[in-house]
Amino acid sequence: TYKLMRTLKLIDNIFGILVLYAGPFGTNFLLMYSYFKTVSWTYAEAAQIDGAGTLRCFIHVVLPVCQPILGAAVALSFADCWNLVEQPLTYLTTHTELYPLSVVFNQLTQQSTGVEFAGAALYTLPALLIYLYFQNDILEGVQLTELK
Repeated sequence: TYKLMRTLKLIDNIFGILVLYAGPFGTNFLLMYSYFKTVSWTYAEAAQIDGAGTLRCFIHVVLPVCQPILGAAVALSFADCWNLVEQPLTYLTTHTELYPLSVVFNQLTQQSTGVEFAGAALYTLPALLIYLYFQNDILEGVQLTELK
């Protein structure tokens, strides 16, 4: 990966960070693809027979059926991007101002204990909120995966 990033001249570049954050989407694509293969398409076919177009069938029939896997994919993508540590340290060697919060939080351990605990609480808060928002989708997606 480092050789590819160096060849594309994405080392110490803001676009290199965007490529890093796009990495987890490949895994989620495969996760959603395997889920879409198991979805019963009879409702979509019935909607098309009733006159709905392809886009309308996808938005109003298929996406609501796939809501659990989409919620799980969003939560997993956020967790992957939020916890990046090694990649920014490797690919952003001179631009320390572009470091994400996960890397900056590690530098707080040099200071007093009160700042560390406050930073840890603030650092985990967005991940906790994302999980609480998508909790039902994650649990439902896992349960549906076990049944299939």
